[in-house]
Amino acid sequence: MSTTALVTRGKLAASARPESQLAGSKDDFRSLERLTSINPSHRGSEFGGHHARWTSTASSSTAGFPLSLYPNTAGSRSLHSSRLDLASRSTSSSSGLLAGSEAGDVYYTRDGSRKVKSIGSLLGPREPNTTGVFKARCSKKEEHDIYSIKFSPNDDYLLYSLGNADIQVFSLRTNSVALTLSQKTQKPSLLNETLPCVCIAFKPELPTDKTHNIVTAAYADGRVMHWHYTTGQLLGTIDEGDNQINCIDYFPVDGSRFATVGSDCCVRIYDSSNLALIASLVDGRSKDVAGHSNRVFSVKFHPLDSNVVISAGWDNTIQIWDIRAERSVRSIYGPQVYGDALDFDITGENVLTGSYSREDNIQIWSFSTGELVDTIPWTLNENRDGGPTSPAAATNIPAPAPPGPAPATLVIEPKRTCMLYSAQFSRGSPTAGPHHIRTPLVPANRWIVAGGGGGGGSQSYYLNEVKMFSRATKRAIGMVQGFQHALFSVALSHSDRTMACGGGGKTLYLYDVDPMANQDFTY
Repeated sequence: MSTTALVTRGKLAASARPESQLAGSKDDFRSLERLTSINPSHRGSEFGGHHARWTSTASSSTAGFPLSLYPNTAGSRSLHSSRLDLASRSTSSSSGLLAGSEAGDVYYTRDGSRKVKSIGSLLGPREPNTTGVFKARCSKKEEHDIYSIKFSPNDDYLLYSLGNADIQVFSLRTNSVALTLSQKTQKPSLLNETLPCVCIAFKPELPTDKTHNIVTAAYADGRVMHWHYTTGQLLGTIDEGDNQINCIDYFPVDGSRFATVGSDCCVRIYDSSNLALIASLVDGRSKDVAGHSNRVFSVKFHPLDSNVVISAGWDNTIQIWDIRAERSVRSIYGPQVYGDALDFDITGENVLTGSYSREDNIQIWSFSTGELVDTIPWTLNENRDGGPTSPAAATNIPAPAPPGPAPATLVIEPKRTCMLYSAQFSRGSPTAGPHHIRTPLVPANRWIVAGGGGGGGSQSYYLNEVKMFSRATKRAIGMVQGFQHALFSVALSHSDRTMACGGGGKTLYLYDVDPMANQDFTY
């Protein structure tokens, strides 16, 4: 009798199906694909957080996932796998169960007969799934991870930074790369090692400015570079030494100041006109407000006060800094921020945080009081994200066996969630949008968009996905799921018409936003 193995994810650890049904169960294939994704470790890299080096969680023994063998209705055993790279790995030869073909797309049984073609061959390349307001527009494959994505002030361009320190200037009119901003030199201390461009920020423009179209980029090698992004000209450079910079932000009213944060726990404030250092913020005013004690990953200016900035990172605090006093004057304890996941609304009263945590990962805080205002649940569907699948399971009563020859065994998984790297309010603008599509009177901050991911293997309950929530209803109105790698950056255009995301998958994804689409779905 020919034999093959079945890799199980599920809540039902036993099943019985004819092989003809296995080949067509695309839902099972989608759920299994997340188990073998290559994802970052959130610690252990030379600059930490979402800059971690990548390792595959899959191994020659199918990444440590259990193999469950049981008969189907045809009396034989079937291989059920979800990825070509997983299917191409054979199980241990000492078991005598399987031998993988060198081509990786055909399985042979012990007697040498051809049995099952790989699922990758049957289904082809897998694209993320969209729900609600998101509609796939286009994607752009790169050779390096994507760390930061930002829309230009007029939404004509999208800029994104890469692991090789390049910045791509992507035209939203032609859906193609118009220009690449590339470093020509490396720091001698790095011994020819190129570190990523981690964050980019556009300088707000005023009619009186002599130079327009300026973007400022922060690099993990400690440099800050100012570019004219429509010509590719480098305008100026700041070197912060060994500080591995993680984030940069401008005062949004006039762009007169910008701030940087990184691995040395210091918040630096610069004058935009001459790139002079204004202040270095490290300490707090007391032992209860002592400043940051670990890496800082996000910084934001107060939208109305150029003397106030907030920052957050690994130490589970939001520090509120007064530039005039050159110290932290208050702090909020709670969120653990691992990326550009800190934002103000336009009033300056509400602070949004996206945490790298399994619970309470989207929260809104009062800036004036420091109290928690709201927590928006990432998911409302308990069945999808683990936990009891029925009232019987919740009360430890054995679940009844489903129809079929084999009894069902209930397996309660850990709750599945998304560990966030990026979160922001929607912007909105009275005249937002590309010059050929102007959108009048777009409401500000009506949505929240966030995304991220987590480890594979034993951490397979982490999901790589993007969701957008309505602040009014606190419900998701759109989501993109099924990414094979964590997403380091998510951005929404000023017109609220386009969403972009990217990360460890080395691919930029663009989605159109249709507010009139069906927003009634389970998640």
